Amino acid sequence: MISRRQFLRDSLAAGLTLAVGSLAACAPAAAPSPTAAPKPAETAKPAAPAASAAPAATTAPAATQAPAAAGPAKDLKIYWHPGHYYEAYKAVWAKAEKDLNLKISVEQFQWPDMRTKLLAGFTAGAVPDLMEGGLWTQEFAKAGYLEPLDAYVAKDGKAIGFPDDWINNYPEQSDFEGKLYGIQLHLTCNTLVYNPKLLERAGVAKVPTTWAEFLAACQAVKDKTGAWGYAPEYQVSQAPSVWFWQNDVQWWDPKKRELTINSPAGVEALQFQADLVRKYKVAPEPQPSVGYEGPANLFIAEKVAMITTGPWNIAPIRKGAPNLVWDIAPPLKGKVQATYRAGVNFSISKDAKNKQGAWEIIKRMLPIEVMLQATKEAGMLFPRKTWAARPELAAEPIVKKWAEIMTSVPLKPYYQFEILLGEVYETMYQTAYDNAMFGKMTAQEALDKYVKDGNLKLKQNP
Repeated sequence: MISRRQFLRDSLAAGLTLAVGSLAACAPAAAPSPTAAPKPAETAKPAAPAASAAPAATTAPAATQAPAAAGPAKDLKIYWHPGHYYEAYKAVWAKAEKDLNLKISVEQFQWPDMRTKLLAGFTAGAVPDLMEGGLWTQEFAKAGYLEPLDAYVAKDGKAIGFPDDWINNYPEQSDFEGKLYGIQLHLTCNTLVYNPKLLERAGVAKVPTTWAEFLAACQAVKDKTGAWGYAPEYQVSQAPSVWFWQNDVQWWDPKKRELTINSPAGVEALQFQADLVRKYKVAPEPQPSVGYEGPANLFIAEKVAMITTGPWNIAPIRKGAPNLVWDIAPPLKGKVQATYRAGVNFSISKDAKNKQGAWEIIKRMLPIEVMLQATKEAGMLFPRKTWAARPELAAEPIVKKWAEIMTSVPLKPYYQFEILLGEVYETMYQTAYDNAMFGKMTAQEALDKYVKDGNLKLKQNP
């Protein structure tokens, strides 16, 4: 296994050489009800698609085909995001049940609900064997909630191509104190998605590239078509953060471990978002939700011309409006042009009852054929180099454009500071965003309060 430092140094260079490189969706929009488990009737037949036309070098290694054990089936519990509940993955789970004599249950949660469920479970000793995540991997690893994966990778890493075939496993998201706690499954970024017909009706000659052009386009759309120019996300783990990166905001001082987001640049970034809603009235208020479907639904209904999102919304848009003409453009430029990279990984609970079974599931979900099935099914994108080089991807114009953005625009971290205390980001920052976007406070007041409360929490949790 290569070192964390070497991974950081080498992986970006590897990713930039790929034509259809480093992206895969993080947290899609529409979602079925939480806690629903896969039904055997739904998953028994889809197992076949995993064997797509692929070179032998990319097929699932023999190591993943462990013989089924005698006796009663062994339970294996998975926590998963409902937006990623793909037929391609359900087929893998169904086949693993037969091959490995497992009884797999899949409980689905939106990210905020999953975090709440996990924290309660870690305390009570009721944990999943395998979880999808990445948002809190370092935080949970520090607390002793996760199983190190180094021994598993030492045994099976070569057979599954990890880490050599990964464009990036993002050690700052998956490692802690020199140990591996997560393996990257999806990798993606946020960018501008637009409806060219609405822009044309509004007299917008070209897709905006700067904040000033974006505001002008939003005003033209609202004035001339009656549609919204833009629809903001509610969850701060989505688009709201990108505006800070585009204004070259320094979120915190890593040496002092203190938040600095209430700088003039930070205040300007948050106030710009609030002004789109409250001052210029070219965007609706963000709709409080634990999901991400709000802006995408407005876009599907052609009630908004532009949204900022990631590839996780490719499938919902195509399914919701199969005849809609839409496209993507590079991220906007404030003081700089930038966006954030994101994605999800696998982790195994430290107190899992079936750790080996969880690892077998991880191995079975990483072959190129499974990834290609998910790409075909949902527009999902993945961090494996051999996946990115497959000719099937060149036929997907949206995927190809997203790849070009990933390799040409500066990608900032998903988290703006250490991931070791998710509460400071996911809860406290959400409150600051709400205070500004719903007119409870000015951006300055909201960020001043956030910095004060957040720094206190950081000092209490060194």
